[in-house]
Amino acid sequence: MARGMGLFLFGGIGMIVYGLYSLSQAGEGRFMDERFTGSLLLFIGLCWLVGPVLSAVSKTRRQAKERRLFSTGVQASAVVESVEQTSVRINRLPMVRVNLRVQAPDRPPFTHSQRLITLMHALPHPGDVVQVAYDPSNPADLVVKRREGFDASMGVVWDVRRPEVVSEAAEVKPAPHDDDDAERLARLERLRASGELSDAEFNEAKERLA
Repeated sequence: MARGMGLFLFGGIGMIVYGLYSLSQAGEGRFMDERFTGSLLLFIGLCWLVGPVLSAVSKTRRQAKERRLFSTGVQASAVVESVEQTSVRINRLPMVRVNLRVQAPDRPPFTHSQRLITLMHALPHPGDVVQVAYDPSNPADLVVKRREGFDASMGVVWDVRRPEVVSEAAEVKPAPHDDDDAERLARLERLRASGELSDAEFNEAKERLA
């Protein structure tokens, strides 16, 4: 993504420089047809510069919002109820509308719809579980936990938990022997280390062993 933004920036600067040169030639009364070419290149160059800047600003604001809500908001699990396809694609990435059912401890559940632009193979499916955080005074102000290191250009990849992985953790029950508890705890540690369980899911399953 950084490489692509660099190409846009350098390309934009090059177009602006050449556009200004073309306009200067037209201004001297020579190559009058350069006026249109210079203006066009100048416009395209500015667009190429503004695009990456706006994208970077949007990403920074989104990350700041995620940090704020996961630090001060209510954290909860959400189940994907449905995924609605749209005809929109941005940078060849599909845009979908994901309908979530959010359930936080000791709070009434609610539904939330959110647009998602992501890689085709990273699209969530009904029944998948994601971690979310929201403002308790405004539940519509909600963010979904992303998978770190998997930002796509103009999109994100959610940290999705498949139903079978969540079920495996939820079915861990206290055992009468310490050896069985140790084995179950080791299995939970492996699931967390592999990224298949979040910290919240790990702690919840671990409490069942206490």
